[in-house]
Amino acid sequence: MRTTITVITAVALVLALLTACGSQKRNDGFSDKGFELACAALDTANDYIDHKITANDAIKKLQNAHDAIKKICDKVREENGGVMTGSEVWRDGDAEHLILMLWHHINLNDQGTEPMSEVVSFRNKLSKSIWK
Repeated sequence: MRTTITVITAVALVLALLTACGSQKRNDGFSDKGFELACAALDTANDYIDHKITANDAIKKLQNAHDAIKKICDKVREENGGVMTGSEVWRDGDAEHLILMLWHHINLNDQGTEPMSEVVSFRNKLSKSIWK
């Protein structure tokens, strides 16, 4: 009897998590790699805000994500007359900018010249650019 209740509880929990996670949908306008990099940057910001990683670690991760997404954006800009607007992956350009701004605000927060609320604000902007 106890095993049956445990199994039913586990199944209900999994279904609840799947339903909750499935309600968020990815915004259009991302390349697959751009989306992946934006999500990784969002995870990094969350970890910094939650004090799971240091500012130095967050900055390194965000620099790597920014460098990678910038390569994607530079290629699109080259093919699209110097702009991201109108391309199928225009949100990659938004993410490129927001990742750079997150890096900047984490750096300022670490130096004590800016409150954590600014990091949270740019984290939220990145999240809104990723998810519908």
